Amino acid sequence: IHSLKGIKMLFERVENLFLEELNAVQDIFYRLNLKGFPYLKHLSIVNNSTIESLIHPKDREQSQHPEKAFPKLESLCLNNLKKIVNICSCKLSEPSFGKLKVIKINLCGQLKSVFLISVVSLLSVLETIEVLECNSLKEIVQVETQSTGEVKLMFPELRSLKLQFLSQFVGFYPIPSRKQKELFNEKV
Repeated sequence: IHSLKGIKMLFERVENLFLEELNAVQDIFYRLNLKGFPYLKHLSIVNNSTIESLIHPKDREQSQHPEKAFPKLESLCLNNLKKIVNICSCKLSEPSFGKLKVIKINLCGQLKSVFLISVVSLLSVLETIEVLECNSLKEIVQVETQSTGEVKLMFPELRSLKLQFLSQFVGFYPIPSRKQKELFNEKV
């Protein structure tokens, strides 16, 4: 379905999208929609062995401009994605993920981290992070090697954090533990 232009046009206005066993697709953003899913509010992807990333610009000419993706997305659920390595591997700009409140990830065995540090500032309304049984997950927030300067890492609306059965988990974010308390407010 990802090769048909008419199908991609249908995806432009969709608000709820459930994808299961979508074969031969490694990247949701570029393969299914080229306009950033401007109306999508709820995305669930389950039982897939080919998706490597939600947003990965390798199939398109990489511009120097950050991408705008999923501006109205409120919930993201990823379950049993065998090859997903990351959610996003490029820079994003506002309003990308600006309305995301809930992210739930389960049985994603190759996932190393959930967010790039450059994406964290866009997650101002994120309330729930749930990551279960992801055997390769080392950290929630990954610092990019080309990252310059210090980025303020805050999740001001985070109310619920559930991390369970993560055998390789090292920490939330690779900073000294004395600074960890700054990540959360008393509501978590």
